[in-house]
Amino acid sequence: MQRRPELCGLPAGHSTVSRWKLRPVTGAVHTLQHCRIVNSFDDFLILRQQWNELVVKTGVDHAFMKHEWFAEWIKAFGVRRTLAVVTIWSEGQLTAIAPLYRKDFHMRGLKVSGFGFLSSNISPRCNFIAAEASALDQLFEETLNLPDWNMLVTDNMEAEETTTRQYLEFLDAESRRNNVEVVDGRQSPYMMVKGDWEDYWQSLSSSRRYYFNRHQKKLEKAGSHEVIHITDAAQFQKFLPTMYEISQKSWKGDVGTHLDTDSSEGKMYAGFTPVGLENDWVTLSALRIEDRIVGFDYFLKCGNRHSLIRTDYDTEFKRFSPGNMLKLHTLQNIFKENVVGEFDLGGDPAPYKQDWCDRIRKHITVTVGNTGLKGQAVMFARKTLMPAIRKFTESSTQETTGK
Repeated sequence: MQRRPELCGLPAGHSTVSRWKLRPVTGAVHTLQHCRIVNSFDDFLILRQQWNELVVKTGVDHAFMKHEWFAEWIKAFGVRRTLAVVTIWSEGQLTAIAPLYRKDFHMRGLKVSGFGFLSSNISPRCNFIAAEASALDQLFEETLNLPDWNMLVTDNMEAEETTTRQYLEFLDAESRRNNVEVVDGRQSPYMMVKGDWEDYWQSLSSSRRYYFNRHQKKLEKAGSHEVIHITDAAQFQKFLPTMYEISQKSWKGDVGTHLDTDSSEGKMYAGFTPVGLENDWVTLSALRIEDRIVGFDYFLKCGNRHSLIRTDYDTEFKRFSPGNMLKLHTLQNIFKENVVGEFDLGGDPAPYKQDWCDRIRKHITVTVGNTGLKGQAVMFARKTLMPAIRKFTESSTQETTGK
C-alpha cells in the first residue's frame, strides 16, 4: 500500500516513497496511523524537521537526540546501509521514533543478528522518542515485530526516564520476562546548578578551594594564559587539527582511543561540531598557555543543561590540571546564566568526577530476545548458560590455585 508523499512525511513529488516499508499500526482504528521502517539514508534525512519538532516535546530532548546528531553518527560510523529506524505516523505527523540499525552481536565467538540504538561510547545516552504514552506502546510493538532478528539491545537508557520505565512495563506485560535481560549501564555523575557562584564557591571544602587556587597560581607563573571559546564553524575548522594533536598527546594516545581524521569519533566531531555550534548545542573551550593550546573540554548542551563528552589535554602540561581548570571555567559560566542548570560529566563515576558532582544518573541496558527458537536459545545462553560456565571456571581456578 502506497500513500501520498505528503501523508508519509515526504515532500510532494518525492520519488522514493517505495523505499519506505509501510504497514498499518495494530489497533489504529480511528486515525490514519502507519509504521514506517526507514532504511534509506536519503529518506532518513527528510525526517529532520519533524524529528526535531517531536524530540523537544519529550523528556529525552538533548543535543545527542537531535536529528543532526544521529545523521552525523550514521555517516561517521558507516551504518548508512543498515538503518532500521522505526517511525510511527498519525495523520501525516511523526509521533514516535526508535533510532535503530541492524548489527551483529558476538557471544563467545557466536554471531547473533539483531538491532541496536544508533549510539556508541560518544553518546551520553539514547532512548525511544515519543511525546505520548500511547504512541510509545505502538512503537514498542512495531519494533518487536521487525523481521529477521534474534536480539534487540538498547544501550544506556536513563533508568528513571518515563520512556524507559514504560518500555520495561511493556516488556513485562508482553510476557517476555524470560527473554529480557536488564543490566546496569553507565552511572554518570552530575550536579544541579542553581543559586549564586560565590555561594557555591564558599560551599566547597577548604582543600578543594586550595586546589584550584594553587593551580591558578601555577598558570599565572607560567606566563600569559587564557580560556579560548570556539563559537562558530570557521573557528572550529582552524582549531580541529590542534584538537586532534592534543588528543594524540593525551593519555588516550597511549591506549589508542585518541581522535584523528580516520577514527569514527574523529569524523563524528568534525561533522557534528559546525552544526552544533550554529544551533548552540556545543560548548567547546580550550586552555592556552603562552603560545600553546594544551587542553580542551567539549560539552553538548540543551538550554542550560551541559553534558561533557570529551576532555583531552597534553600530558606535558598535566601539572596545570588543564581539565579541571577548564571545567571550573565552564561551571562558572553556567552559574552566570542565573537559571537552574545541569553540569553532567557523563560516562562512569571516576573519582575526579565525583569531586565535582553530588548526584548519579543511572542508566540501564535492556536486551530482548526474539520469541523464536533461536532468540530464546540466545537468551538462555546469555542469562543462564554463560553465567554458569563463568562460575564453574572461577571455582575451578580457585581450587587449582588453592585460593
